[in-house]
Amino acid sequence: MIIKLNKGLKLKVLKKVKIKDQDYNRPGPGYLDSGTLVQIVSSPTRLSDVPFKVLSGSGECTSRGLMKDTTYKIRVGSEFFFSQGHTTKCPYDWGTLDSDFFEVID
Repeated sequence: MIIKLNKGLKLKVLKKVKIKDQDYNRPGPGYLDSGTLVQIVSSPTRLSDVPFKVLSGSGECTSRGLMKDTTYKIRVGSEFFFSQGHTTKCPYDWGTLDSDFFEVID
């Protein structure tokens, strides 16, 4: 099943999934652990990146620096972009998520 995205949609991560931080020049890789809850907070960017906020759960992300990368634990309220399981077709497209990685919650 495919999940169509829209603002305010709440999702539960079903299995460890890759994400990326919101650095437009050098996005850092990260992941969310299964059971993490997220909510889409705004419209897609010109690159069709869809921002979401972590409501609860855990994971890690790496911030890419000029001289050194820094890995940190994801905190509630942090915002990231979807990566693994997210498909888009054009600029500013919300796209869809793969239900193997996410499920919609109320």
